[in-house]
Amino acid sequence: MQTMRTKALAVFQAAFLGILLTHGGGAWGQDTAPTTTSQLNTMQDLFDIFLKTGEQQYQTATNSKAKQDPLWQKHAVIAKIRLTVVYTMMDGNKQGVPPYESEIGRLKKFFRQEAAIKRYTDNYLALRKRADQLQREVAPLLAELSADWLNYANKTSAEIVSSRDPWTDSNIALKELDSTKGPPQTNPDAADAFLQALQSAPLDPMSEADAKAYKAAYDARDLATLLSFFLAHLRNAAVADSIEKLLQTGPGALSPAEAKRMVEAFASGDQAAISRTAADIGSTHPNNPFFKPGGALSSSALNSFGGPSGGAVFDRPRKGDTINASPGQIFDEREWFDEQGRLKKKILRAGYTDFKGGQIFSEKILTSNPKKEADGSFTVTQTEEPSSGIDWLFTIKETKRAAVGQGWTVSFQLVNDDPGKAAFEVSAWEGPDGKKESSNREFTVTFPTPGKYTVKAYGKTGKYHSDFVITLPVQF
Repeated sequence: MQTMRTKALAVFQAAFLGILLTHGGGAWGQDTAPTTTSQLNTMQDLFDIFLKTGEQQYQTATNSKAKQDPLWQKHAVIAKIRLTVVYTMMDGNKQGVPPYESEIGRLKKFFRQEAAIKRYTDNYLALRKRADQLQREVAPLLAELSADWLNYANKTSAEIVSSRDPWTDSNIALKELDSTKGPPQTNPDAADAFLQALQSAPLDPMSEADAKAYKAAYDARDLATLLSFFLAHLRNAAVADSIEKLLQTGPGALSPAEAKRMVEAFASGDQAAISRTAADIGSTHPNNPFFKPGGALSSSALNSFGGPSGGAVFDRPRKGDTINASPGQIFDEREWFDEQGRLKKKILRAGYTDFKGGQIFSEKILTSNPKKEADGSFTVTQTEEPSSGIDWLFTIKETKRAAVGQGWTVSFQLVNDDPGKAAFEVSAWEGPDGKKESSNREFTVTFPTPGKYTVKAYGKTGKYHSDFVITLPVQF
């Protein structure tokens, strides 16, 4: 069965290479070379094969992880690589790979095969849903990868995204993985690999400047500074992993289980639990400098421990504390506290003119700056992170109208008139015939009789993925 699947994949990839040669790489997608149904069939078959193998690798990774088999990371990375290929071929890139939807549109332009276009579009949307579902399933596994595996996965994915031939380049990487149990060495410079892992973590990545400062502290074994960064990047797997490794080195090194326990205590944000864990572990490691008086895990250090924004780390509010907003600001507990009741360091604030998820007009990242008052309450000042703001000025514009019987066929386009021209994507349109999934920014609909109607465009913003619904009342 595996041999037959391999042969089938080889046939499809040979067909895809023929498509690239026919269209001349970067020329593919230009009006001089129409898309054929054979080419679209080949692409959809390749999408299906890569998604099936990705789904199989995800299942294998899940089963291996449950059995504590370290090879689960390899299978999770293969699933990510398969997904990256599919998304690159669906979305296109700047190296000559066109978006798959545009190729379907070109079939319409040259041959006007309406039934075939609908079939290919429906099949594509179904494949896209499978890819999105697999991405959601794989994400938790990727968040737990070791720094080495994560670095390899991100570097390989970046190469595929910018490749002129994603299928072939991905096969090279997959063959390389077949012959190894650990991540292939993609970067001989360990320092660069460490920095990249800190900056490319799937959850809560560091900025380049913070990553460099963190690495400098790591090289200097400055645990207090490392823990300060950790509290600001609790979900960054590379940070937690590096602190665990550091605790397992040097005089009085901790065991892997003790190091993990210490990091988990810090992640809890519970001062009593942290102090208790440090005292318990430190009592069996008298030669470890981190637990000695003045060390980063000594009782005196923990009582005055400060985070990157200043102030004692335990002087950050938790849900249930008395909290006052700074003058002129509103503090909403529903958006500022995480599932464990801890104050978030940053949040995304999306502004809407009507309702959440409706007519969006702005997005920005806000940072919390708490101050503990003498009476035990907290005052939280919210500041906007520099260069994080995005403004939106969405409008639905009519582009074409033609009389049809007693009504009209009208074309509309969703436009962002803000000068910043930030990226966004459309997921559906709604008209007299109901809501229809579509990623096109243009929509054509027939209004059968005179009257009042409503046209809606659904989508997400590009950078922060905020939902929006833009509404246009029309009357004919």
